[in-house]
Amino acid sequence: MTYIDTYNNKAIVFVDREQSVLAIIHRLLRDLTSGYDLIPATSEATALSLLDKHTVSLMIIDAHPSVDTISLIHSVKARDPNCQILVLSYADLPPNQNLELAGADFYLSMPFPFSHFGQVVQTALNRNMHMSYA
Repeated sequence: MTYIDTYNNKAIVFVDREQSVLAIIHRLLRDLTSGYDLIPATSEATALSLLDKHTVSLMIIDAHPSVDTISLIHSVKARDPNCQILVLSYADLPPNQNLELAGADFYLSMPFPFSHFGQVVQTALNRNMHMSYA
């Protein structure tokens, strides 16, 4: 599954092991963003390798028991502290506090309203833009 439409090497990466979830997130992002490559990743290794190839403004991680979300956040922030991280999670997964301590910038508990997701994505992209120029 490839969704890359090259604009200017700015990217939003979304990480999930399930193709159906990646497709849903892509549809949501396509309607919210322009000028960003929308790149799915089905593993932590793929997500990290994308940091070497693209300027990733936002990484959206669907937290799942099989994903070491905390380690992924640490690795992303070590490579690019300006990359904003949004973690999507069900309430029974890692507590918000642990994710913030690990370096996650935003956290949404599922299910969430589409409008709230859109606001968080726009806030993250604006924050990244300001940090990149600082």
